[in-house]
Amino acid sequence: MWKSAYVAFYLIVFFFILDVISKILVAHFLGVGSCISVFGFLNIVYVKNSGIAFGLFGTSPIFFKRILLSSVNIIVFIIVIVMLLKERKISSITVVGLSLLGAGALGNLRDRLFFGYVTDFIDFHIGMHHYPAFNIADACITVGVLILIVHRMLKKTI
Repeated sequence: MWKSAYVAFYLIVFFFILDVISKILVAHFLGVGSCISVFGFLNIVYVKNSGIAFGLFGTSPIFFKRILLSSVNIIVFIIVIVMLLKERKISSITVVGLSLLGAGALGNLRDRLFFGYVTDFIDFHIGMHHYPAFNIADACITVGVLILIVHRMLKKTI
């Protein structure tokens, strides 16, 4: 149990720091709304997302967003920590999935508490059709949840 918790701690710290550094670099080198084309399908942009996923509720009062959205991130992070510490026998895949989920929640929580918005900068697009910009924390959350779902589905089919 404790070995898994140590591994999870290091993974959470690694991805949290990666998220923070990437957001600092984007904010330092790009102006809001600036865009750098990396590939034909990928841009680096600087977006201040004061809403939730895909900018939803972006026009809601700041108090609502900071309290509600920070609370969601706190709850997710606490659930991840409790699951990591509670489980006696936990697979490596589950540790990775939970760690990514925890790191993502922590990364976005930091932004919301300190700035009132989340810095998004990864912009995938096909031609003029753009996927909403996101950040490393968002990617960690998405990949972590997918890992947990696929792993759970595969365990049930075996």
